[in-house]
Amino acid sequence: MAESKRRRAQGGGLYLCQLKEQVYEFLARGDFIEELGAENIFASKYDAMATIFERLDRKTCNGCPSRAFLECHILARRNLRDALTEANAEAAAA
Repeated sequence: MAESKRRRAQGGGLYLCQLKEQVYEFLARGDFIEELGAENIFASKYDAMATIFERLDRKTCNGCPSRAFLECHILARRNLRDALTEANAEAAAA
């Protein structure tokens, strides 16, 4: 699968979720599961997002204005909270 290889070369990956049984069997027969990586196929969107989110480069996430997924908003709030905590600690130490 050229797309999977291209995305890996860019530091990413191709992820699939909620595959119908027939589609999964087709991919398995063609050895595509091995090429994609079984770890990149998920039973649900929730499982996919939770796993992929942990793999993301946080520096890239912090600079992204999209906040397209729930996890993005959670990360933004966590980073803001951490920054405020650090600023308060520095102010108290001064």
